[in-house]
Amino acid sequence: KWGVFLVCAAVPWVFTMAARNFGVRPAGAVLAGASGIALWWMPPTQSTLHAGQLDVLLGGLAGISFLGGLARYATLPGPKAWLTMALACVVGWYVQPVAWLGTIPVLGAYYLLNAPRHGLAWHLGFFAILPAGLAPNLGWLVDWVKFWWLRQPMQESAPWPEWRVLLGDAETYRQMLAPEAIQLVPLLLGCVGLLYWARTNRGGHALLLLVAGACAALVTRLGTIWPPAQAVSLDRAVLLIPSLAAIPAAFLVVEILYRLRLSVTGAILTAALPVAFAVFPDRVPAEVRPNSVPFHLGLSPEQGKLVQLLKQRTGPAARILIEDADTSRPGWNWTALLPALTDRAFLGGIDPAGGIEHLACGMTDGKLLNRSFGEWSAADRQDFSRRYNVG
Repeated sequence: KWGVFLVCAAVPWVFTMAARNFGVRPAGAVLAGASGIALWWMPPTQSTLHAGQLDVLLGGLAGISFLGGLARYATLPGPKAWLTMALACVVGWYVQPVAWLGTIPVLGAYYLLNAPRHGLAWHLGFFAILPAGLAPNLGWLVDWVKFWWLRQPMQESAPWPEWRVLLGDAETYRQMLAPEAIQLVPLLLGCVGLLYWARTNRGGHALLLLVAGACAALVTRLGTIWPPAQAVSLDRAVLLIPSLAAIPAAFLVVEILYRLRLSVTGAILTAALPVAFAVFPDRVPAEVRPNSVPFHLGLSPEQGKLVQLLKQRTGPAARILIEDADTSRPGWNWTALLPALTDRAFLGGIDPAGGIEHLACGMTDGKLLNRSFGEWSAADRQDFSRRYNVG
């Protein structure tokens, strides 16, 4: 619980500091922090949080901090920018090593753009960022690479999608980025803010966010249509795109407020927006209303009864076959706690979409080993139980 609390509490700080590192005025950084809170409480992010996928959200926060550190390192290189990037790298490699590989094209574009303007110390610092992030994680990353063959998608290998299908059309991206029309507003403000940056001496910042957003969109699209990418849920990268747009959008709004001499008033009002959302939720449009559904804490009476029955009617000498639950139901993943609650060994009950070879013998959607359980003969079931010690 403390871990979830600390990650949630870090959201405004991460967005505010990233905006400052991009050179946004203090009032704009306040607006970026308020935008981060609003994005955090939107249904897509909250559904990810309620599903227990804290690694995805923490990896996204690390990515935002990392991009902010890169922006600062390009204009004000020094220990602060370097430490920001190194710490973000440590967290990123720890929680999402596959997704963190996506930073490579961003780093390549960034280096080609900024390298000619800096000296040897800058180059040494830049190339030390990756080792600084990898070093604290080497203890487990070595095993992760060594046993990578275990993580295989449970479906047959699929050919790489055609580029025309992969890129899609305008409607594809509208549905992906903004299912509701009102959600297009912050994205459009962010695009205008990037254009404004491109016309000033902050073109490098605009290019950095543009490349990062394009990579996130491409990864999301790949995770939507390509089965191997679906197996590792790469479509969750879509949560990063509106987060990246929040920084140039905040910059644009505050620049307009400065022109109107309303910067301080605007900053106070925008900082109060999350409070207004919480106090007057019924007056907020349904499409952007924060999701304040509380977490499911503890076991329900039905779940507690099941735990007691399993303790009474089973023993530790054999495994228990359990069907993986429907992931659309809130709290579906509570069955992962059963081994600890009952001191029994289970087959299944962890993740119906798990892409690890050892989960292939589980039961999902009424199918055992991808075959309807009703089609199994008594002899086949006995053979399965004997092979996997199911009692």
